[in-house]
Amino acid sequence: MGGPDTSSNLVNLTAKEHFVAHHLLWKIYRNREMTQAFMLMCNIKRNGIKYKISAKEYQKLKEDNSVYRKEFMTGRVGNNHGKILSQEWKDNISKSQVGHTRSKGQNSPFKGKTHTQETKDAISEKRTGIATRTGIPFTQEVKDKMSNDRKGKTKARWSEERKSKRAEMMKDLWKQRKTPI
Repeated sequence: MGGPDTSSNLVNLTAKEHFVAHHLLWKIYRNREMTQAFMLMCNIKRNGIKYKISAKEYQKLKEDNSVYRKEFMTGRVGNNHGKILSQEWKDNISKSQVGHTRSKGQNSPFKGKTHTQETKDAISEKRTGIATRTGIPFTQEVKDKMSNDRKGKTKARWSEERKSKRAEMMKDLWKQRKTPI
């Protein structure tokens, strides 16, 4: 908290002690820096383990962070600052926003509606050959291109040693996740 980085002012902490220290600093000071530091600690994984706090504490932390982020962003310039948009572009943006609400909890304007068969066919035709995880097949042209790109490249097989090391690592991670912090 502003002290010097001298050996008399530094303390070695375990990971758990470090987490607790940030938790206490956030509770005591409730300022932007401590909120951000503790928020980061709660939202990252270290060695496969994510720090845990109660839902009530997390809610307070998120609320504090929201307030500080809002204060931080107030008066800041947006991504489009200094860009000049044509009147046509502005009109298109305005038209696209007609009937749209920005408040939370509002239903989608498309809710309860369905596409016509003509629209479904147009979407289907447009998406032909696009690779996604939804099972849309590749066109033959795309398959040939992928095949040509892979020619001459061999896929390395995992050795037994690599497989056993990976298995041990996963067992260790599983044990760590099951051990309370």
